[in-house]
Amino acid sequence: MASEEIIVEVQVTTTVSKASKRRAEEHTHAVVAKRQKKETLSTISVASTSKPAPKVFPIFEKQTQKSFRFLERLGSNSVLHGIHLNPPARSKVAAFDLDGTLIATKGRGPFPKGKNDWKWWNPVVPERLKALYDDGYAIIIISNQGGLSGIKSIRRESWQIKIDLMAKQISLVPFHIFAAIEDNKYRKPQSGMWSCLTSLFAKDGVVPDLNECFYVGDAAGRPNDHSDADRGLARAIGIRFFTPEEFFLSEHPLSARVEDASSSGTQRREVAADC
Repeated sequence: MASEEIIVEVQVTTTVSKASKRRAEEHTHAVVAKRQKKETLSTISVASTSKPAPKVFPIFEKQTQKSFRFLERLGSNSVLHGIHLNPPARSKVAAFDLDGTLIATKGRGPFPKGKNDWKWWNPVVPERLKALYDDGYAIIIISNQGGLSGIKSIRRESWQIKIDLMAKQISLVPFHIFAAIEDNKYRKPQSGMWSCLTSLFAKDGVVPDLNECFYVGDAAGRPNDHSDADRGLARAIGIRFFTPEEFFLSEHPLSARVEDASSSGTQRREVAADC
């Protein structure tokens, strides 16, 4: 009898022990589940109060800085100034006219009909510019663009887009471009735009070595040229001058008009200009 009571007591104790363990486990699971639910609700609450970033269509996305850009005007607001990449100031300068020297129209007419009406004057131009830059020259474009004056000019906007397109095709060649849009001391053959260049270089402590500088342009005073403004600019600065045919194609230069022959030397007559 006593033995049976002991067995019953052990069974009861075991049953109670198992029940307690089960309740403890259930309590633990309940606590964990409650905590997880709380964390989930907290996450949902945060997500619901955080407004998602509005979707921006590509045309409205902030664009990264372009490799070519126009900066503040120079020369009493009469000289457009743009840079491609970050052109360094250098004592050696390779300077060029734009139209009829670096680029030409696609058709026979001398005047472009839009921002896409252009091609390289010759296919060798881009690689020659790259070689000059790699050889330590600063690449500079100096151009008369009288048709771009005015407060707002559709023609000027088209021209600026064209320069950007041109820059994209010489993506590894940093350069400055100066364009005189008024008939004043900054317009070629006067040397005002060159003065703007030297003023910029002076900020970096660089002075162009005129013996290591040259200018290439198609307005050389030859029988079929519209003027000798490019040759006159080189003469005013006191640097060497080449026609595009001489420089890019190594052709023998045609003679200047008789009336220009007496002034075809390199006598310097630079006009002082503030930029």
